[in-house]
Amino acid sequence: MRARLLDSWTRKAAQRRNRAFLEAAMAAAALVSMADDDVRLSEQVALDDVLKRIDQLQVFEPHTAIDLHRRFSDGIQADALAGREQALEVVAHYEGSQNDRLIVLYVAAVIARADLDLSEIEEVALAQICESLGLVAEESLSQIWGAVGARDSAG
Repeated sequence: MRARLLDSWTRKAAQRRNRAFLEAAMAAAALVSMADDDVRLSEQVALDDVLKRIDQLQVFEPHTAIDLHRRFSDGIQADALAGREQALEVVAHYEGSQNDRLIVLYVAAVIARADLDLSEIEEVALAQICESLGLVAEESLSQIWGAVGARDSAG
């Protein structure tokens, strides 16, 4: 009983500590997935995979992250300009470490590459995410593409 209670407190503390990361990552993912005006199945599968692999996201129930991603995506779909501005604002307010900001960008890049085709509009969204995170786009994306996979000729 005591161990279970301690585990619960530890998990809740980790969730509080990582909430801003979750919000920034899901906002960034929505910006990229909605860049072409819809969320594709391949992007949903990639999001599920990221939720299982990123330590900062594993402390949350998957539906919490998916619901947050859906909220940002729905906002972009309802009003593209206002929705994108709101998502970029959430990304810009994230004050994590340089490494954590790169991981937020990594989440977005995984979603962008989910369909194996990096479109120009997805590249623009990634550049906006870099700018919002205070990252140098060319340098940061170069690091990310090394982890995600080489850019195709479309990118």
